[in-house]
Amino acid sequence: YVIAMGMFARGMWWYHDLVEAGVQETADQMYVEVFFIDNQIDVQIAIENTRMVIDRGVDMLISEQLFPEGNDEMAVLLEEAGLPAVAVDVYLPGFPFFHVNDFTGNYMAGEWLSNYAVENNWAEEDINYVYMEQVGGGVVTEMRKQGALEGIRDTLDIPDDRYDTLQFEVGTVDVAME
Repeated sequence: YVIAMGMFARGMWWYHDLVEAGVQETADQMYVEVFFIDNQIDVQIAIENTRMVIDRGVDMLISEQLFPEGNDEMAVLLEEAGLPAVAVDVYLPGFPFFHVNDFTGNYMAGEWLSNYAVENNWAEEDINYVYMEQVGGGVVTEMRKQGALEGIRDTLDIPDDRYDTLQFEVGTVDVAME
């Protein structure tokens, strides 16, 4: 079998490398060939890559997208070609969908962070919380933010005026950090 994995951006953030390595390791264990596609956070490139995997004759597509624009067109192309697909993170109409629980995952991260602060004797009056928020992330970003905040607030009593949000565009997080 040959599986194509369309990633919204290869190597942009550290976890992309972990995802790719995990998929490759699993494919190797199952004697499945996998090749990775970089959609470069671009809807038109994702659509063109969908056409390319159809033309290549792969057995399945795993489609990881950041934004839903273009997914209707991609779904029609896949359906017409009879190519099975699984959508990751953003729904692909008519195909199975997988997404992590953003609220719970980030709640656990906030809980870990606040416990770390307590275990290391950080003074609550010296703690300020800055959440880095991706512009245009929609409900996914909001669920992540709320989960992290609740995870922190269940351990620490940080007043609302000491929470802030730093917004950034996709691909500009390094600039936002400066």
